[in-house]
Amino acid sequence: MSIFADHKIHVTIEEALPEDALGITTVQKVTWIDTYPNEQYGITTQDILSKNFDDPKRMERWRKVIEENGDEKVWVAKEENGLIGFCSAMREQVHNRIRAVYVKPEFQHMGIGSMLMQKACFWLGREKDVMLSVATYNRNAITFYEKLGFQQQGEVIPRSLPSGKFIPEIEMRKPGATLTPPP
Repeated sequence: MSIFADHKIHVTIEEALPEDALGITTVQKVTWIDTYPNEQYGITTQDILSKNFDDPKRMERWRKVIEENGDEKVWVAKEENGLIGFCSAMREQVHNRIRAVYVKPEFQHMGIGSMLMQKACFWLGREKDVMLSVATYNRNAITFYEKLGFQQQGEVIPRSLPSGKFIPEIEMRKPGATLTPPP
């Protein structure tokens, strides 16, 4: 358990359980709505909501990933009122990947994302590079990843939304995950 005295909250980071699927999709929805609408690219809140975060199939996919406990693992951050963040990582053949890391906006900049990333990178190990994708206009996330040792790879890859719009993303790479072991 970590105590954030400045913010008077108690946060635990733990492996996700199947019953965390609803909280994960809720965090995903809230953070996407807060992060991804972008006037320059014509991406509206409605475009983000077109992903249908409330679809039971989305929750079922998270439950399945958590239950299988195979090459993909999920960690959650919780405080007394429930789930406030999560991180998903996957071991792949050529390199490893951070698939997602999201913390509710009101809990960002407290070190919670860093703790989630520590757990993920420690689990992934140091043998392979770790890759992730991030929206080109998400400066906060890019800065966060750079502080953790990730480097921009430069190529822009479009992530399509069900609405037909695209979020431009860049790949970032961390040579052989070298974060310190989690507490």
